[in-house]
Amino acid sequence: MYPIVETWSFIQSPETDDLPGWDNSAPIHIACQVEDAEAATAFVEFLMGKKVDASKWGTQLSKKLKHSKRLPVHYAAENKNLDTKTVLLVAEAFPPALFQPVGGKAGRKLPVQLAKHNKKTRRALEELMYKHISDVCDQVTSEKISDVLNLMRLATEFEKIRTISPRELDRGRATDMVSRSFEKVIKDLKAQSEAVERQFVEEAISFAEANPRVDLGRETGTKVQVQTISSMGEVLKSDFWELLKLVNSGRETKEDAEDKEDKEDETTQAVNDLIKVPELEELLTHEIAARLKWAAAACDAGEDSVTDKLTTSDAVRYALFVLAGLISISKKSASEEESDAEERPAAAASLATTALDTCSDDLAKVAAWYCKELQLPEAWNLIGLLREGLSGGSLTDILFSGGDLVIKKEVPNDHVWFQWIEGLFEATFLHIYTRDRHGESVPDALQVKDVQQVFNCGSWGEYAKRRQGVQEDLFNKGSAWMGELKTDPCTKGEAPDWHVAGEKSVANEHWLYHGTSLAGEEGITEGFLNWM
Repeated sequence: MYPIVETWSFIQSPETDDLPGWDNSAPIHIACQVEDAEAATAFVEFLMGKKVDASKWGTQLSKKLKHSKRLPVHYAAENKNLDTKTVLLVAEAFPPALFQPVGGKAGRKLPVQLAKHNKKTRRALEELMYKHISDVCDQVTSEKISDVLNLMRLATEFEKIRTISPRELDRGRATDMVSRSFEKVIKDLKAQSEAVERQFVEEAISFAEANPRVDLGRETGTKVQVQTISSMGEVLKSDFWELLKLVNSGRETKEDAEDKEDKEDETTQAVNDLIKVPELEELLTHEIAARLKWAAAACDAGEDSVTDKLTTSDAVRYALFVLAGLISISKKSASEEESDAEERPAAAASLATTALDTCSDDLAKVAAWYCKELQLPEAWNLIGLLREGLSGGSLTDILFSGGDLVIKKEVPNDHVWFQWIEGLFEATFLHIYTRDRHGESVPDALQVKDVQQVFNCGSWGEYAKRRQGVQEDLFNKGSAWMGELKTDPCTKGEAPDWHVAGEKSVANEHWLYHGTSLAGEEGITEGFLNWM
């Protein structure tokens, strides 16, 4: 037995592990990167013999880990030292992974595209993708709309990367294979739109279960979950999310065609024959607006719960997640792993814009409920922030953390708040050697390079509750000290005051520095900060 098997065979036994699949470790990722092809093949065969759940490989790794951005088949396909047989062993363990782009980001490379260095491997992976589509096509039924929509998307993704001639495929183009289901799906979706409340409730319950609200300021031991639209869409797997992915896929194909001289090439035509983007966009826009209207009706009812299993608060959170998530994925971002990757703006931007414009009253009700529940400052202007995200403004990120919305916004260097922070650094910096310097020299000054304002709604809600308690203590017991700190005077710019009522905070609040690492900053702003 090869050393690689002897070393890793006991790390995590599939028979005793509560989550078969090695999803909390990454030995399979390492195996797919090693230069010794024989050792890698032996280990992969060992795993297959143990019948581990390959669908979990890498799906639950921490986002901080190197391997979280790629599945094993991504590494295997790109590894020039692995033979075709080994790459296929990894791919056959979980064929759906062949349709997953790197990092789960639309527009990035699929495993088959990473195998461009080996024509034999690429051909084999294409054939496996086609076989998977054929198998799904034979099993899927039109009664389950989300499955049909997913199948249409898989066929579209395959046609965009296919190099095999349709004449060599036993059932012709993948899009032709599934096209007969298209018309019935559209009719069924339109029919469902007349009675969708049960569907919305199910989606919102799934969202609440997968993205539970956490008391950020309590020592509960509960890990704060940070969710993006992509990760939540994979959890929900509803008709709506499959429809969104399908529309995005069709949009990307259209933009590809516009960049080419031959706008009627075979691939584009195959996709256009299957996906009627304008018709699907109209349907999806209606779906977005319907969810906002449903949540607004729940707010109007004035009840704490929509059903026994769904609170009004969770219905509101889900509606905001739909809208904020669509805005989030419409923004371009390049990962550190692939800085040259180009992600095209998805259909989400125009869809979210339409929802904002056509459902402004419903959105206002939903936002008002949410802001009142968490005591968000009026100056935050939640709807204004969402609109700014669509306009391509200074918003840098939108996500959900601990069950609530988090928006990050860059503060321009000519803004009075940026200048105020510069003034604080200048006024409080001390040229003093401390132990953490570890022998290094002390800088003469610190320069402010970037400033980001973070709107963490859940964290603010906890802060507001804690501040109320402090105000009551001050009222009942008084305070021994109400003096001034070094960070209180404003030497430059203008200090923010949106967080206080009146000229001075009744809770004796002050702006303070908190030194931390970049990882610590992310953890604090997106998740946990103890207000106790």
